[in-house]
Amino acid sequence: MFQNKSNIKTSFYPQRRDKYNQKKNPYAIKKMDGEIRVVSADIATRAGSGNDNTVISCIRCLPTSNGYAREYCYMESHNGENTIIQAKRLKQVFYDFESDYLVLDVANNGISIYDDLGTVTKDDERGCEYPAWTVLYTEDIDKKVYDELLNRTIAKNAEDIIYPINVTAKLNSDIAVAFREKLQKKMISFLINEVDADEYLLKTNP
Repeated sequence: MFQNKSNIKTSFYPQRRDKYNQKKNPYAIKKMDGEIRVVSADIATRAGSGNDNTVISCIRCLPTSNGYAREYCYMESHNGENTIIQAKRLKQVFYDFESDYLVLDVANNGISIYDDLGTVTKDDERGCEYPAWTVLYTEDIDKKVYDELLNRTIAKNAEDIIYPINVTAKLNSDIAVAFREKLQKKMISFLINEVDADEYLLKTNP
C-alpha cells in the first residue's frame, strides 16, 4: 500500500544551529492558500536501544475537493532526551515549519512535556523566547480531560495550540482505519527513498 506513495522531492528542514537565520528559515516551504500544518510528537524519555524514541513529524495538509491531502515532509527522532530539551526542540521545529497545531501524546511521559510547553521557553542557542502553549478545545476532546490539561498550564495567556492524544485501543483502531483509507485514496505522500534522492540530487546539483 505504500508503493508509489514516496514521491515528495522537496523536504522541509528545521534551521541548522550553525546557520540560524532569525528572519527566515532558508529551508522553508512556502505555505499554500488554505494549507494547515501540523507537528506531531510521540514522546519517550528513557535512553538506550531497548527503549522507544521520541519521534517528531511535520505534516502538510493541502486542501483538495476530496478533503486534505497529507504530505509527510520531515521527521526526526531523539533517544533519552530530558523533557525540557524536548519541549524546546518541539517549539523550534514548530515555528521553523510555520505550523498551526501540535498533536501531542499526553499519556505517560507526554504529560511532562505538556507541562514544560505550558511555560515561556528560553532558547539560548537562537537568542529568542517562545510563548507558552496550552490545550486546544475541540468537540473531539473530553471536557474533563480538557479542564485537567487547562489547569496544568502555568503561564497566563498561553496560546491554544496543543491537540492532545490519549491513546486507547479504540482510538488506535480508528487511526489505523482512517490512515489505510487515505492511503487507498492516494491522499498521503512521503519523501522519496534514499536511493532515488541520491540519484535526483546528483542530476540536479552537480
